Amino acid sequence: MKTNNSHPTYWKPEEIGNCENDRIKDIHMDLNEKIADPKYPCVGAKASINTDQYRLGIYEGMASEKTTQQLSIDLKIYMRETIDADSDYLTFIAYFTDEIRSELDFEHRLWDQLQKLQHRRSQRQLGSGGK
Repeated sequence: MKTNNSHPTYWKPEEIGNCENDRIKDIHMDLNEKIADPKYPCVGAKASINTDQYRLGIYEGMASEKTTQQLSIDLKIYMRETIDADSDYLTFIAYFTDEIRSELDFEHRLWDQLQKLQHRRSQRQLGSGGK
């Protein structure tokens, strides 16, 4: 995946505009169109998109080891940016490109992903003496 981004799964809106990867641009455009839909219910998402106060993480397979590692790194970057940002609603959007077969499939994968992130965090804390 050719990018001009220092971390290829973590994107700021202005980086996507300069991206050479059409797949990333298409994902971004589709996401913006979905959130811009008048029927989309989340006002916070609309505000973050309209003001470019969001970060977009694009991952291949939800709950895979590779995705868990990438997502963990990206969330750390996002947390640092959130602390430094002058925004009340800097938002992180995780976009997974694998096919989801049903709402139940999504729910299972989401919980699996969250558990793997928590396990990774716990392992790091144990390795650093609980700090």
